[in-house]
Amino acid sequence: MADDLKEAHPSLPTSYLQHLVVSNFIETLTWWLKKGQDFTDQEVVQFYLDLLIPKN
Repeated sequence: MADDLKEAHPSLPTSYLQHLVVSNFIETLTWWLKKGQDFTDQEVVQFYLDLLIPKN
């Protein structure tokens, strides 16, 4: 995933991309916990990955 992001956005610093991935994942977990865990943990991870990994 990290290589895909670097390839898709070569002008962005790697440290920024890492920060973006981690902070978005933390916010995703926060959303899930506040929402009352209406979705399984596997579903939430898949939501997150579906947004980060481009579909070809």
